[in-house]
Amino acid sequence: MVRHTGGCHCGCVRFEVEAPAQIEVTDCNCSICNKSGYLHLIVKQAQFKLVSGAESLTTYQFNTGTAKHLFCAVCGIKSFYVPRSHPDGYSVNARCLDEGTVTGMKIRKMDGVNWEQSHPAGLTSITARPARAAVAALLDASDLPSADLTDAHMEHFFFCGPADAPTALVGVELCGSSALLRSLVVRPEQRSAGLGAALVEHAEAYARAGGARALYLLTTTAEPFFARLGYTIAERARAPREIAATREFADICPASSVFMAKRL
Repeated sequence: MVRHTGGCHCGCVRFEVEAPAQIEVTDCNCSICNKSGYLHLIVKQAQFKLVSGAESLTTYQFNTGTAKHLFCAVCGIKSFYVPRSHPDGYSVNARCLDEGTVTGMKIRKMDGVNWEQSHPAGLTSITARPARAAVAALLDASDLPSADLTDAHMEHFFFCGPADAPTALVGVELCGSSALLRSLVVRPEQRSAGLGAALVEHAEAYARAGGARALYLLTTTAEPFFARLGYTIAERARAPREIAATREFADICPASSVFMAKRL
């Protein structure tokens, strides 16, 4: 991770952001991104710092009102904002980063025009930090492990639906340049709505923003589902040391579990 700097055109708005030197950004074709040429670098709140210009920002919201588009009132540039896809973080415009710290950029296309079809959880927003008791209840009801979970784990868990009774959730364990995807569960009556795929995509973006270059998981029943999302079977014996040291890998999931990986 390196410290990138950037800002608007006139210099009123300046920020710092912690992200990899080689970044992956999203090119969205929705009405506002297409007109502005915005390239999304998604980061967590803790990775972003507004250095100056808070008083120069003006907010624009439309449609669902979830996203908070922040423009410099002087020059009109949107250098960062709170996106609909990640309301618990920030999207930084990669075109507004200063030169010198980005060594590579991979651009991924996103169909923002058809948001509801490509992000079925969009109308049921994905929220961070669920209550541990609610997480344990949903996992236990689905015969998934929960005994190792602590309140600290909840900082890296995301859910859909009511806070006291989530309809779906997923967790991430950050392990340096690797991360473990865990505890993906969707209530049976919601399993045709695409929430699982939306949560996995959210978790991937979160792990990527945290510096992970690969995401790993263990599954006993969902190998075909994860294969459709780009995960491939990997050798457990060659798991990164940090992943192998997690309780889920070391002693919770059975040896018969399928170990899968995906480059981010």
